[in-house]
Amino acid sequence: LTKEEERILRLQQQAREYEEVERQRHEKRIAKEKRQKEKEAERAAHHIRELESSAKKMFWIGLAFCPLVWLLMIMYFWKEIRDKSANPIIRSHCKMAIIGAVIYNIILITWYTVFLVYRDTKLADMNILLYNNDFTPVKF
Repeated sequence: LTKEEERILRLQQQAREYEEVERQRHEKRIAKEKRQKEKEAERAAHHIRELESSAKKMFWIGLAFCPLVWLLMIMYFWKEIRDKSANPIIRSHCKMAIIGAVIYNIILITWYTVFLVYRDTKLADMNILLYNNDFTPVKF
C-alpha cells in the first residue's frame, strides 16, 4: 500500500470510530431524554393523585358541617370545574360541593329569616341567642 492509501484507510477508520462515538452519544442522549420524560410523567401522575386526594378530603370536611371548606374548594378548583376535559373525580367532588354549599346556604338563610320574622312570637322562645343570663327573653 502506498502512503496515500494508508492515509485514506486511516482517515476512513477514524471516520468510522467518530461515527460510532457519535452514535453512542446520541443513544445516551435519547435514553436520558426518555428517563426525564418518564420522571415528568410520574410527577404529573403524582400531582393528579394529590389533587384528587385534596378534593376528596375537602369535600368530606365540608360535609362534616364546615361548608366554608366547600367555598374554598370551589375557589381552589375553579379552573377544573369549568374545564370539560379536566379530571372527572375532581369535577364530581366540586359539583357535589357546589350543590352542598347551595343547600347549606338555603337552609341557613331560611333559618335566619324564620327567626327574624317571628322574633316576637312564641317561636322566639326556642332561640337561645335571644335570652338574657336569667333566661328571660330579650325585648327589642
